[in-house]
Amino acid sequence: MVRTWLTLLVSFDFSKCVFETMPLPDVYTVGEFNLRLALFKENVACIEQQFGEKYDCNVWVMNEYGVKESWYKLCTVKLDQYNYPIGFSKKGEIICKKGDYKEDEEELWLCDPVTKELQSLPMQPLEQYFKIAVYKESLVSIKSLNGETNIVHFNSVVEPCDFAGSNLEANCVGLQQ
Repeated sequence: MVRTWLTLLVSFDFSKCVFETMPLPDVYTVGEFNLRLALFKENVACIEQQFGEKYDCNVWVMNEYGVKESWYKLCTVKLDQYNYPIGFSKKGEIICKKGDYKEDEEELWLCDPVTKELQSLPMQPLEQYFKIAVYKESLVSIKSLNGETNIVHFNSVVEPCDFAGSNLEANCVGLQQ
């Protein structure tokens, strides 16, 4: 296999201060498609969305971090041309933006990967540049980065949103516009 930008994920290990590569799943899609990285129940996941005649969405999950052979296809979900997967909920549902961006009437939907059912989320129409971010507080020493002995508190990305509660804003601290 020829290594291209589609076959590798580049990461940075803060403990070793080195860049590392990680293999992506073998995606056999022919034609136009989009790959999106996400977090699925504490595991690295890759959402493959096909365009053209089919708008299938394949969800790949890496069972063992960094091991190419541990990628497995969790599911394939048939979507229409106006559904765009953008991440996962804590329960493992696929979060989709649905709507025509030209009409400025996008909505959020949850797709159950087992039953393939879509459920609308009761939110206002979305802005065009809506993003999902995972979040977790951490302490990181930046001594090796700036030569000082300070420890800096910052927020990093790791926890998916939970849409199960009645108050969406309180349950979705990871959602950012």
